[in-house]
Amino acid sequence: MLNELHVDDLINGTSDIREAIQLSNEMIYILSEASMNLRRWATNSPVLNEAWKRANVDCRETSEELGVPLKILGIIWNNMNDNLTFDIRQFEKLRNLVIVTKRIILSTHGMLLDPIGIMNPFIVRMKLLLQTIWELGIPWDECVPSEIKATFIVWLNEIEVLRNFVISRLYFNEVKWESVELHLFSHASPKCYGSVTYFRIKYTDRYVTVRPALNGI
Repeated sequence: MLNELHVDDLINGTSDIREAIQLSNEMIYILSEASMNLRRWATNSPVLNEAWKRANVDCRETSEELGVPLKILGIIWNNMNDNLTFDIRQFEKLRNLVIVTKRIILSTHGMLLDPIGIMNPFIVRMKLLLQTIWELGIPWDECVPSEIKATFIVWLNEIEVLRNFVISRLYFNEVKWESVELHLFSHASPKCYGSVTYFRIKYTDRYVTVRPALNGI
């Protein structure tokens, strides 16, 4: 269970409902021994959700219950559709920035939470910009040069595109598949390096799709 605790989030899963009920009961019991009560359980299984309700477990039925998105490590999880999206609402207040400093750029970079690496190709641009700022020795609260500010504003405006990113947690659907291939690509440059891993799935009806498995830059 220690490997499944991330700050104040406990993340676990199984494909068997009975096992899921047993796991949740064990976790509730173990942490209750330390007077730590696990709350706000969430699942993509209606059956498990009903079982929790019957057992009076504190759980959330939908991702928008009480008007608050359900988040896992900062990523919004729609547990009814079982997909992931990114919360970019906090960036709206930054669109009309007049003064841009190193402190503002660094704090903005820290707002993007992406523990699974999906946004790495986008986030790495800010990492490179921050490297440049440090190399120039710019003070924390001094306005950055105009070319750096322009690069930051362009990047900030492009964040809106992330609103359209919807990532399914499902690798394989219930349709019978014919073959599965694991593809891995990597590349390096003088400034950074990265890799991407994904599944190429071919179904019996000849339909082909790809699913991202792991990214890193």
